[in-house]
Amino acid sequence: MRLSRFRKATLNCLSLCLAMTASLAAHEARPGPEMQFTVMLRGGVSTARALFAFNSANFEGWALAYYYGYENIQSLRAQTELRLKDKFRQRDFHDFVLAQGLLPPEVLNKAVEENFIAPLLEP
Repeated sequence: MRLSRFRKATLNCLSLCLAMTASLAAHEARPGPEMQFTVMLRGGVSTARALFAFNSANFEGWALAYYYGYENIQSLRAQTELRLKDKFRQRDFHDFVLAQGLLPPEVLNKAVEENFIAPLLEP
């Protein structure tokens, strides 16, 4: 199998990452996320997805951060739906939020207010 330069570089980087984290997991006497990473790659999961999962597993408090973001989005959606009533379209709201990219909750709330809700409420 012939690998592209990018793929070779990615695999070299992954090997280094695995070696570094394997020593940490061995020190802690527990299987670490590097084992999950390897299993994901062998199971056919894309390298990008496996890297995302691997990095997420190494970030302390990621579940709490995810839940905080989830709660903010749910609250924003509920507030938007209440303000727009019959004019609210779930797909349009989701498309707008996704198009904003990664924003802090306060900035996203302001963007929804000014660029999504306000135009729909204008007569």
